[in-house]
Amino acid sequence: MNKFEKQAKEVLGLTEGSKVHQAASLYLRAAGATTADVMKATGSGPQLNILSKVQVQGHGVEKQKRKVDGQTVYRIKLATRGSAKGKATRGSAKGKATRGSAKGKTAKRK
Repeated sequence: MNKFEKQAKEVLGLTEGSKVHQAASLYLRAAGATTADVMKATGSGPQLNILSKVQVQGHGVEKQKRKVDGQTVYRIKLATRGSAKGKATRGSAKGKATRGSAKGKTAKRK
């Protein structure tokens, strides 16, 4: 098990050997990974749902378009210890109503 696979298992809590675990291991590399890289390695879709999940856990996701071939590279940047615990992250709706939600409001019918 390489260090990225270990981080995907221990820090992100993913099941070792699963497709999501494989995808996260690729996205954790310093060079990141394209969706094509992940699809080739896993034999299935790009597993972009893991990027949303790690953001909710408080980790960062970088997205960069390569000028050479125009492909988008995604990288998971792990938060430092303690910084991800109990904090709402950008894009999360922890305790807040989100746009379009009816939290605290009653829907009116005409």
